[in-house]
Amino acid sequence: NSLALTADGWLRTGDLGVVHEGELYITGRAKEIIFVNGQNYYPQDLESIAQQVGALELGKVVAAGVRLPNAQTDHLVVFVLHRGSLREFVPIAAQVARVIGERAGLEVWEVVPVKRIPKTTSGKIQRHLLEQSYITGEFAAPLAEFRALRDASRGPG
Repeated sequence: NSLALTADGWLRTGDLGVVHEGELYITGRAKEIIFVNGQNYYPQDLESIAQQVGALELGKVVAAGVRLPNAQTDHLVVFVLHRGSLREFVPIAAQVARVIGERAGLEVWEVVPVKRIPKTTSGKIQRHLLEQSYITGEFAAPLAEFRALRDASRGPG
């Protein structure tokens, strides 16, 4: 099928990569690119920035572009593996949003605490499952509790 190959003979797999010194390095997936304010962002770059916050590690932070129904652009949502209390999560979420804002110039729509990060059998993060869970409201109850704690910690005004 001619649609499976590029004009220069590469197979279209949906992967993004770079050839360096004759070696191919896979850098991500085309469908995972986050589109915000007319710009494209690679989730791995944003995750790397977020990992500069305290104890966050590779594979424990997932950046995703969530496109809500009827929206023309993605909202940046950052999912963070967190098994502690929501009260403990408040400063972590604030730091994640702040560092991404400072280093990438992006507003984080929401930082979501999750109990697990879905992965394929080969260990690849399944961003689309987190995005879908967010859109369908799976995180609505813990997020409502988290927002109340966050707002209370900010105080009046």
